[in-house]
Amino acid sequence: MRTNPTPLTISLLDRFALIMAMLTEIVVTQGHAQHLPGAKIITIWQRLAGIAARFARAVLRGPTPSRKRLTPAKPNRAKRPSLPDGFGWLPRVFPGTHDMPAAVTYPAQQLRDLLADPTMAELIETNPAIGRILVPIR
Repeated sequence: MRTNPTPLTISLLDRFALIMAMLTEIVVTQGHAQHLPGAKIITIWQRLAGIAARFARAVLRGPTPSRKRLTPAKPNRAKRPSLPDGFGWLPRVFPGTHDMPAAVTYPAQQLRDLLADPTMAELIETNPAIGRILVPIR
């Protein structure tokens, strides 16, 4: 079921897109500064871009009923540089992020503010898929 986006959801999408753009810029900058392999930097960038795209699709699609997965997904993908999985994987990629300058930690604070927004909380409550999409970057 596709819904018409409201000004509030568009505002949330714009804020999230800006946060993700800042994060991807930081990934490139910090990745080079910490001498991460180029393939790993690209993989992180692709994962962040995928999260941003899935978030936008889920918001624009609107609430969906939960459904039970019948069989576990078994992706058949080429071997990529490994990245951590699960809750908060991004900070684990860059050790020492707690000592980074405010320009680096600013997107994290913006993301926390966005998640604390009552409109976002309502959106996640009505569409749990959005919450699942955001788990890796919290």
